[in-house]
Amino acid sequence: MKKFILSLFAFMVVALAMAQQVGYTVHTIERGETLESIATKYHVSVNAIKKANPDALDIIYVGMKINIPKSSNEEPQQVDNNTKIDSREYRSADISNASNETPKFETELFAGATFSTYTGGDVKNADMQIGFNGGVTGRYYIVNNFFAETSLMFTTKGYKSKKKSGPKMTTYNIDVPINIGYRFMLSDDMSLKIKAGPYITYAIDGEQKAESVKTKLKDIKSFNTFNVGIDAGIALDFHHFILSGTYQHGLATLINKQKVYEQNILVSLGYRF
Repeated sequence: MKKFILSLFAFMVVALAMAQQVGYTVHTIERGETLESIATKYHVSVNAIKKANPDALDIIYVGMKINIPKSSNEEPQQVDNNTKIDSREYRSADISNASNETPKFETELFAGATFSTYTGGDVKNADMQIGFNGGVTGRYYIVNNFFAETSLMFTTKGYKSKKKSGPKMTTYNIDVPINIGYRFMLSDDMSLKIKAGPYITYAIDGEQKAESVKTKLKDIKSFNTFNVGIDAGIALDFHHFILSGTYQHGLATLINKQKVYEQNILVSLGYRF
């Protein structure tokens, strides 16, 4: 379990370093500028600018902020003076939004595996068990690449004893994480997201197995079905596919008057709309 967490952390550090190396520049559009003239100024292609600002270039206006990727070997396109931003185009833009980048909302469907266990001072011989997770995420870009997101997801959690004859606990949960994050543009088609925040979870069903005896979750009076915790994650976005890893740790005890907390690692593959 510790090796898995350390490996995930190492991957996050390396990926973050890559993201910082690639980076981008934020450019504020001035009167008379076109995408072609901006591309020429920064020695990039118009295509690269459009890919770095998905869904944000349907209407361009003076004062709008756009992301400019670092210079590549692509030849800048020739300036087309017919697409200059003149005063008529400026007046046709929504003046109330002239100082802000167009907001973007996206939806993601995902599914994957959950690696869960219990931890704490009163936990002994607990090992990790594998379950699954799946759900939907709504993501809103607040400004530039800062975003807020929330998910509605179904997960199986629990633990199993390291001893063959020991107990095994499985719960079926509804999770709602609420995260704040940032997106790093790695290339025209690839980005890296990091995020963190609180989550709430509710165990709607489950059971504990001990040898040949099964006990339903509703009959375990000391088990707290409602819990809260914190999570942190990283996601690699390529075209519309997203590979993500998330670490969860419960803040409230699962068993009354005992130091028992949930600890989960979720790995999933999603598709972004």
